[in-house]
Amino acid sequence: MGLATMSLWGVAIFLAAIANRKLNNVVVLFWMQFFGFLLGVLYFVYSIKSFNLTILVPYLPQLIIVALLQIGAYLSFYKGLAKGQVSMVSSIGASWGLLTAILGVVFLHESLKINQIGA
Repeated sequence: MGLATMSLWGVAIFLAAIANRKLNNVVVLFWMQFFGFLLGVLYFVYSIKSFNLTILVPYLPQLIIVALLQIGAYLSFYKGLAKGQVSMVSSIGASWGLLTAILGVVFLHESLKINQIGA
């Protein structure tokens, strides 16, 4: 699955870079999110019986913040793809995992093993 993820994201980012160089990055993000939303709605309708929406209510503020942060991340990423080198922007953008690991250690008191620190 890791190879599939790498391949699909790699091609998607490459195609997004081409689109961003011809269109405004806000327009590209809008249409990507729109089609993602449509697919999400189709999945939701297909499997509505397995959703328990009452569980989401306490987490709505957090989910809204996550959505806003992701919009900001995508907009800056696509702006970088439009202005910079795809190889450089995608490499720097892919390092978000490092920040996530540091935040997990600091705020969630998670621990890293020696081999995880080197990775």
